[in-house]
Amino acid sequence: MEAIPPFPNSVNAQESIVPDKVKEMYSIKQKTYAVKGAVQAITYLEQFYYEYKNGQLMVSILKVYNQDRYSVDLRA
Repeated sequence: MEAIPPFPNSVNAQESIVPDKVKEMYSIKQKTYAVKGAVQAITYLEQFYYEYKNGQLMVSILKVYNQDRYSVDLRA
């Protein structure tokens, strides 16, 4: 099945951010580890939170901003 991209009238579309109405903005960064045999991958994720003056909270889509891949010496 083919993934359908979000369109402006879609329930998956991001709302636009109004900088004048934002009270506070912060981001949360996460690190996930995946190990399969001798290969280890580290994925870095980031998500933004926008708190408006009227109390509304908007959360951005979780995005990957970096990924590292390592070979692990299993003899150690």
